[in-house]
Amino acid sequence: MKRWIGLGLVLVIMFSSFHVPLAHAEESPTLPSQVRGTEPFTLFPQDVVIRGLTHRQDYYFDVNSNRGVSPRSYAELQVSHSSTLLSRRSTMTVMLDDVPLETRRLDPSNANRTTWRIDFAGAAVKSGFHKLSIVTQLSSTDDWCVDETNVGNWAVLHKESVLVLDWTKREGPTDLSWYPSPFFEKGTLKPWKTLFVLPDKPSETELKTLVELAAFFGKQQPGGKLAFNAATASELTDERLQGINVIMIGSNKGWKINGKQFYAQTEVGRTSGAGGAIRLYTSPWDDNKVVLTVQGTDDELKKAALALTEAKVHRQFVGTKQDIKTLVLPEQAAAQKSNDKRAVLTLEQLGYNDMTVEGPQSGSAVFTFTVPPALNITSDAVLKLRYRHSQALKFSQSLMMVKVNGSPVSSRYLSAETSQGATLEVPIPNGQLANRIINVEVTFQFISTKEGCTQRVQTGQWAVVDKGSSLTLPVRPNQSVALDYLPYPFVNNGLWQPTVVLLPDSLNERTLTLLATWGGSIGKHAQTAIHDWQYIAASKAKDDAIKDKHIVALGTGAQLASVERLWSKAPIWPGPAELQVRDPNAVPLLPDTREKGAMAALARSPLNDERYVLVMSGAQEAALQRLTRWLTEPAAPNAKTQGQAIVIDRLNRVHNFAAAEQAQQPPSDAANLLQPQTQPVWMRFVWICVFAVILVAVGVLLWRNRKQKHDK
Repeated sequence: MKRWIGLGLVLVIMFSSFHVPLAHAEESPTLPSQVRGTEPFTLFPQDVVIRGLTHRQDYYFDVNSNRGVSPRSYAELQVSHSSTLLSRRSTMTVMLDDVPLETRRLDPSNANRTTWRIDFAGAAVKSGFHKLSIVTQLSSTDDWCVDETNVGNWAVLHKESVLVLDWTKREGPTDLSWYPSPFFEKGTLKPWKTLFVLPDKPSETELKTLVELAAFFGKQQPGGKLAFNAATASELTDERLQGINVIMIGSNKGWKINGKQFYAQTEVGRTSGAGGAIRLYTSPWDDNKVVLTVQGTDDELKKAALALTEAKVHRQFVGTKQDIKTLVLPEQAAAQKSNDKRAVLTLEQLGYNDMTVEGPQSGSAVFTFTVPPALNITSDAVLKLRYRHSQALKFSQSLMMVKVNGSPVSSRYLSAETSQGATLEVPIPNGQLANRIINVEVTFQFISTKEGCTQRVQTGQWAVVDKGSSLTLPVRPNQSVALDYLPYPFVNNGLWQPTVVLLPDSLNERTLTLLATWGGSIGKHAQTAIHDWQYIAASKAKDDAIKDKHIVALGTGAQLASVERLWSKAPIWPGPAELQVRDPNAVPLLPDTREKGAMAALARSPLNDERYVLVMSGAQEAALQRLTRWLTEPAAPNAKTQGQAIVIDRLNRVHNFAAAEQAQQPPSDAANLLQPQTQPVWMRFVWICVFAVILVAVGVLLWRNRKQKHDK
């Protein structure tokens, strides 16, 4: 008897050790507090050549709010310099947020490429933006006036230089107040560490929510592109869900019918009262990761998408559950389309602050304008440069010079009047704007003594280029059909344009991943993540329903065969078994590329000449993965996307075909007056009256002429 009692106690203890109580929905999911890692960030995309007497090179980086940077972080510079530099006058100083970390002399022992490690010991690196600065002073003689223009004064910061951050995940539980972290980790090498999961047969509302969230996360990475991952519930395994955060998007009906087995494993699926809500909890597949569920009716999903993409709302989130019905959302103001035929871009709009220029004798400020793809420049541009400078200068020898794309365009002497603030208007010829990227360099020459250049240290030599400086571009809407102008025409001047997305009848991970990545890359350029695109199966597309909208088609050639009529103006299109070309001489594709290649083509819609069709496809599903890569990875210099169509072979090489088709320019107002179909009714009546008066006048003249002959 005692033996059976003892055995029972052992079994009770064993079962109790395996039982894990379910966390209450309002409790914070606690993740391990000692998560550590290191990440190396490349400081310079290319070697930086330093010339002249003084130089400053800044690198900005961001530390996410849920991370701490330890003193074990460091910068590792790869440096080389001229062997003629004088070590007693040549130095390199590294600063963090303008606080010096270390200074080294440049001498013959480190003239050849040298590795220099600068530790962050004692430096406080909190969350937010930080600046790492490398300041050099180069001198080959004892005369600064000679050194300023001495070609032997040079140093190189090599592109292999890195910033290595040793980070620690901050202690404490994760809740919705951290959103968009941990799904998007700003300031990291791989900021996107999340998988979107949808029911097996997602509804149009669920697809729209997916794209809106992708567009929102895409905006968090303005200088880069994100490759999103998305899959249906039935495609996933326990192994696939380990090591990754999950965002589940689905209506109540969608999960119960098309994702029941997957949904049952989640926290929401195991608890009662699962209504429309945004929830966060520890992943059942990985204790180090979390799951965010966005669940409710179609109307609730739309409301949740707005809350998750509107900073004014989600910054107020607390806890791990937000009932959708309690959300108070800002009214979405309708974006107004401007009729202005000028585009004005300011430095502040481009992310620049006031730019300070200092130097013993000269200094420069460099900034870049990029012409939006939806616009074409019609004539010369005007750069309005706002600046101010020191009064302690010899104005007869102090001046400024402006270069645009390497060519000088204007020079001006500095004066007592301009020291208080001035504006220089610089016309820029249209010929210098052809590449749509406008690099502006403003150089100041400072002379503050009667003898000009002097070896005495001068501290009052500075100028500031104001962030209100602007570039005014005479523009007209872009009428070209070319992939290199994306996101135009689907997003134009920051506004989502009416578009229908055609998809296969059955969606899988490759198609959903391409859809999410496409939506993120296009939507990041829109003023809001919320849009009114339509998502329908290609087999159900009716011409009358889609003719007034742009069209995007995603899927294999076989999956899109029912809408093949839409590619009638494309130079390349997907067939059921291989890629098809309209002119084999213009688009010479080898058999392997036809069968295994991916393609993207933009053409005018055969249903409406004012609308466009973009097809991204291939004969095999593997082609869709190459298209996702094309949307997110920077292309090699010789593989830049141009023209109406590209083909990506199975080695991921991008081939461009077909030059951009130029649309006919809309007729002028004068020409429109001559077109009867464009005239209002009253104008047609005026023309009839004028014609009648002319006929009467001609008749009177003929009658009088005949009468005069008769009288004679």
